[in-house]
Parts: sequence; C-alpha cells; structure tokens
Amino acid sequence: MGIWIFRAFVLSLITIGGYFYPPFRLNATYGAGAAFLAGALMMVLETRFRRAQFRLIWSAGLGLLAIHQPLRPGQYALRPQLRLAG
Repeated sequence: MGIWIFRAFVLSLITIGGYFYPPFRLNATYGAGAAFLAGALMMVLETRFRRAQFRLIWSAGLGLLAIHQPLRPGQYALRPQLRLAG
C-alpha cells in the first residue's frame, strides 16, 4: 500500500513539472498531460522489469551488444544474408 502512495506522489510531481516546464513547446495543460503519460509509462515499465528475471534481461542486453559491435570497421558480428528467389 505504501509503494502506491509513493508512486502517486512521484507521478503528481512529474505532472506538476510538466505543467510548469512543458516539454516539446506545448502549452501548460498539454505539457502536464504529456508528463503524466510519460511518468505512467515509466512506472508500468519499471514494474514489468522488476517482475522479469534478471538473467533474462542481462542476456538480452548482452545479445544486443554482441550483434551491434563491429569486429573491425565496416564488419558486424551477425550480418543478415539475403537470398533472392529465382
């Protein structure tokens, strides 16, 4: 119960910040709405990440690094091979 009160407090602070400092040059009302949506999205993602296993997140992150790190300039570790029919 206490964590939900804290989350509501943080979400209200983010919304107030979006009202007084609106992102993307929006007016104050739309800025507060955008900040509320961004804060709510971050809280949902945080709870999803907390429920996921650490090993799964760690291995997925390392896999992404292995795919995108070049072995030497101009060469990638995994290069997709296209085969044209015909």
